Amino acid sequence: MEEVEIKDLIQKNWKELQDTLEVKFKEMEKEGQARAELESKIAKLNEQIDSLEAKLARPPVVEQKETDDASKKAFTNWMRKGVVAPEEVKLLASDEGASGGYLVPSVFDSAIIEKLRNESAMRGIATVKTITGYAYERVVQKNKFTIKVRGERETANAPSTTADNMFGLLRIPVHDYQPDPPPAITRTELEDSATNLETWLMENLVEDFAEKEGTDFITGSGLNSAEGILTANITSVKSGSATDIKADTLIDLTYALKSKFANNAKFLMRRTTIGKIRQLKDPSTGQYLWAPALSVGEPQQFLGYPIVSDDNMPAIAGGALPIVFGDFSWYYIIDRRGIVVERDTTKYFPYITFFSTKRTGGQCIREEAFRTYLIST
Repeated sequence: MEEVEIKDLIQKNWKELQDTLEVKFKEMEKEGQARAELESKIAKLNEQIDSLEAKLARPPVVEQKETDDASKKAFTNWMRKGVVAPEEVKLLASDEGASGGYLVPSVFDSAIIEKLRNESAMRGIATVKTITGYAYERVVQKNKFTIKVRGERETANAPSTTADNMFGLLRIPVHDYQPDPPPAITRTELEDSATNLETWLMENLVEDFAEKEGTDFITGSGLNSAEGILTANITSVKSGSATDIKADTLIDLTYALKSKFANNAKFLMRRTTIGKIRQLKDPSTGQYLWAPALSVGEPQQFLGYPIVSDDNMPAIAGGALPIVFGDFSWYYIIDRRGIVVERDTTKYFPYITFFSTKRTGGQCIREEAFRTYLIST
């Protein structure tokens, strides 16, 4: 199924939803029924969209191993010699055409994403989705329903709101991420058959991609980059100190979330902040508030919640936001399938460079699922 067909499906279902909502509102006698049916319809529509995107993001099963092997061979040969045989062009073709580079093999692409997950704290706790287009889209509720209790003889009035102001289309675009400077190699290394080019390129790309996107997942502006969690309009809890953290306000932070978000909540902070947290004591007992991990590999906890370390988070300082507490499944990371690589022999002569582009987006889609910790009185 092509990307155009997915967009047509989204538009068709969206139009059907708009057309039927007004009729449904008038037909139903109980607003509770309206809420349940509408939420069910939204969920089914989003499931359809996610399912179609997953199918497109997943390579076809038929003869996939043969295709993967052929793609890897063609890509490696192109890296070494800069030549792609006519019958191999289709295996590596990108949207930009040959002049815009070639796609890395799908298995290589998947391996890079998996390594990025291990390198990136946010990728380990956020919701990550793969698409084939240039933006992720889904239907969301703009407003919450208000349920009134009515007597048996009262008539159900049609809600005053319309489909357009109740629902919207969430859109998270992807942006170009390119290592600068690009990975470079000597011609001697390149032509040496003992050089594992896939491993060499992967190690270089993962490090550069992880560094740039990791910063943007925290503080990115959303303009030509992912929108960082600290860029979102999230309510803050003040520390009660102009320069430092305090145990009692950190406790306030954990109770600032609704239970449905707190049940899956985590702390996100840099390593030096964790060091400060470990020194906090219960003033009544003198016991440390820090709880060591119960077993190897398990995250350490503070006040009963896991702590995730990310050195892209700000340090403790006046006016800073060194801690985020929340349910990070409501931060979405969007990857467009396919990393495009261009081979260049002139710009950094005598080295051969590989300009690489990965398209990724990110956005907090539910700000009430988070609270930030502001160093302020």
